[in-house]
Amino acid sequence: MGCAALGILCQANNPGCHMRRIILICTVVMLSTVGLLACRSGGSLEAAIDRTARLSDTSGIDTTEATVRIENNKFQDLVVYVITSGGMKQRIGMANGNTTTVLKIPDYVLVGSGELRFSLRPIGGGREETSDRIWVAGGDEVVLTLLP
Repeated sequence: MGCAALGILCQANNPGCHMRRIILICTVVMLSTVGLLACRSGGSLEAAIDRTARLSDTSGIDTTEATVRIENNKFQDLVVYVITSGGMKQRIGMANGNTTTVLKIPDYVLVGSGELRFSLRPIGGGREETSDRIWVAGGDEVVLTLLP
């Protein structure tokens, strides 16, 4: 493929032409890669942990419960599941559309590593969203934000 095929007019042995062609090809490859990575993430689920609300008793053992706050900016109502590192999937509640819902994370799923994922399934069908792995301890508040 010559420079003219890429829309760059130049002479056959012109080194500047070849440099422009290399820069153009590299730019196309970089933009394609960025586009593919953006499509791969594909989800509109953002997760964060708010550890500012954590309270401990004087013995240093957390006695507060962990919660998940779902900021559902979508129209659809969602069924909320917690998935443990062992693969156990437990329904923990519902999050109505266009609202913020706070649900308690069961204590028994925090036993062990505390590594969890959250799955949000639209009622009536649609694409299920699943968070990345999150390490959760007693007193943590996980914040899941669904973008429209």
